Amino acid sequence: MSPVYVARKKTDVIVLVITVLVAVIFLSIVSFGDFSVFVIVLLSLFLSLIYIRLFQVNLLANSMRVQNGKHAYLANIVNEITQALDVPPVDVYITQNPFLNAFAVGFTRPFSIVLHSEVVERLSDEEIKAILLHEVGHIKYHHTIITSYITPLSVVPIFGQLVTWIFGFWTRRAEMACDRLSAAYMGDSDPIMNALIKIHVGADIGGYMEEEGVIYQDIKGRGLTRSVAQTLQSHPFLVTRISEIIHFSTQNNIAIPENVTRYLNR
Repeated sequence: MSPVYVARKKTDVIVLVITVLVAVIFLSIVSFGDFSVFVIVLLSLFLSLIYIRLFQVNLLANSMRVQNGKHAYLANIVNEITQALDVPPVDVYITQNPFLNAFAVGFTRPFSIVLHSEVVERLSDEEIKAILLHEVGHIKYHHTIITSYITPLSVVPIFGQLVTWIFGFWTRRAEMACDRLSAAYMGDSDPIMNALIKIHVGADIGGYMEEEGVIYQDIKGRGLTRSVAQTLQSHPFLVTRISEIIHFSTQNNIAIPENVTRYLNR
């Protein structure tokens, strides 16, 4: 079975549908008798889509589009992934930024993946591939399209902050779906877990915070307070993501590090 279907959960779609319905109902209540709210929403959406296009043009003008030379291997990796997963062509850019991060953007062709220069300079080839797989996953699952339409709603007074909180339940699941896709495609959970750890705590320190340590932190920190705190974040906590990757990998016979296996079996 394709990694795309193995990694995606039906409940992800259910959560998205529920959040959209809740947002629509709340918008109807807030805007009842006030047509101006709908006008603001539509205007925000229009301006957002224009901004996304301008942002992509800015990348082409101010960042390095990976095509030839030393970093052509990044474009080759993405081309291999997009062909295997039946994804439209994706441009890869490297932009100067000292923080480890990457993201995908676009609501129609061309789609773009942006790598911070620190990712290319500090992560291993396998970790970079894991990150690229994660970002292609956002495009494959149409996450970049959905967020293009959701994000503008966040600027609407009062309503916007609630919408952001509501859709957070879906965006966090979207992140974990792409983590699972990365592990499933590579047949190994180690690269994506190592990449996530380094992104959260730094390339140097991340090497000392092995997956086993993250599992320990996950177990020690579980509770209602953490669950509530996570609802205020656009991304899942690191410990949540690592735990989900390990759980998914053990269920689907995907390789996990030996130290994690020993920790889970003791």
